[in-house]
Amino acid sequence: MAGQSAFVKNQEHGIKKLSEEIKGVIKNLDTLPASSTKHRCIYKVPDHMRKLNEEAYTPQVISIGPFHRDNRKLQTMERFKLRYLKIFTDRAETKLEDIVSTIKGAEESVRECYSETIPLGSDDFVKMILLDASFIIVYFLKNKSKIWTEYDREISKPWLCNKMQMDLILLENQLPFFVIEKIYDTAFLSLSKIHPFIELSFRQFEYYNVQNFLHSKSEIFILHFTDLVRNFCMPPPERRPQRSYRNMKEMYSLAQLDETECWKSHPFS
Repeated sequence: MAGQSAFVKNQEHGIKKLSEEIKGVIKNLDTLPASSTKHRCIYKVPDHMRKLNEEAYTPQVISIGPFHRDNRKLQTMERFKLRYLKIFTDRAETKLEDIVSTIKGAEESVRECYSETIPLGSDDFVKMILLDASFIIVYFLKNKSKIWTEYDREISKPWLCNKMQMDLILLENQLPFFVIEKIYDTAFLSLSKIHPFIELSFRQFEYYNVQNFLHSKSEIFILHFTDLVRNFCMPPPERRPQRSYRNMKEMYSLAQLDETECWKSHPFS
């Protein structure tokens, strides 16, 4: 009997200890940083879709953003990015420090656009954004003017341009539109008033603009280049069917709810 009593006591002690640990885990949830989902717009393609056609969802020649930056197959384009970064900084109307400051100021908002936590320190993250955004800006400007130099001979080859065009609209291969636009407006204040970045983007992807949207009259809010192409393929906003939210209950954050009263009336809501 004594042995059984000791066993019961040990079991009760173990249960109590485990319960306290679980309570501690729950309590610690309050100290964790809130995970913002409302700005998320750049996702990785689910594995079950990727397996159907790996190549369709994976960049073939250039990496933009964090998801494929370590892909060794795409490293060849890094030297072009560096070359275009030099062109970008040489021709910018403002100091590099001002451009970096602009990116730093937008860093948190940019990070919130990705579906996964990006394991890059702040400096590396800012450098990645600058390198990729400056490449896009210079490439779009060159493509608009059709003024290619000897240094552009390789990158202006039709097969590479076609591959790159496809890579630039892949969902996993994006920077948020707003940060590229901010960088462009900061670096080229005068030029941006004549040729805003949205104009360059419309021109770059005009092949997909089957509705013949005009950038100057467009009311489209662009999340990234994938989203731009998606909008090109949809009817104009005024011809799109209205969404009905009649059956959706208003959603509140936990901070907005009186949790005690809520759980009394709806214990599993």
